[in-house]
Amino acid sequence: MRSVLARYAGQAQAARFATEQVGGNFGSAMIRAGRLAATVPAVAVVSRQAGTRLATLPEGFSYSAPTMLVLFVFLNSLAGSAVIIANRRPGMYERMLAGPVRSGAVIAGEALGFVAIALAQAVLIITIGALVFGVSWGDPLAATALVGVWALVGTGAGMLAGTLFSTPEQATAIGPALVS
Repeated sequence: MRSVLARYAGQAQAARFATEQVGGNFGSAMIRAGRLAATVPAVAVVSRQAGTRLATLPEGFSYSAPTMLVLFVFLNSLAGSAVIIANRRPGMYERMLAGPVRSGAVIAGEALGFVAIALAQAVLIITIGALVFGVSWGDPLAATALVGVWALVGTGAGMLAGTLFSTPEQATAIGPALVS
């Protein structure tokens, strides 16, 4: 209805303009405007919104899977600090150091355990996200580097919490709030 109304309104404006400028009868000017309108080629108007591709957030699992990866890798690394506290309480580290083991090897072993768990969890989230939900993780090399760095950050935070807190409950309750 709007297009028909717009077409006749345009012809009426043309007829009124012709009548005002040249003079004559409005009815004959309206007939002439209708004939001329039929000979004018139609104009195609294309509307495009610029910048929408970069300005919008991904939807569904493409948005939530990376956030879950960051959240769970970090929180589980912090929760792993309870293992350090639980090993420290009965004097496990002192007994290890009584043998032919250097303190650096003990710390490296703990760190490698944390990193291995964080990376295994990240690989699981990435694999399921990609295969089951079609999540695109972008450049594989960049994604691997980011996941590796994030696993190291989580490991560092978990080991720091394990050395600072006295009880596993403190580490799992206070650690995430302090680090966030």
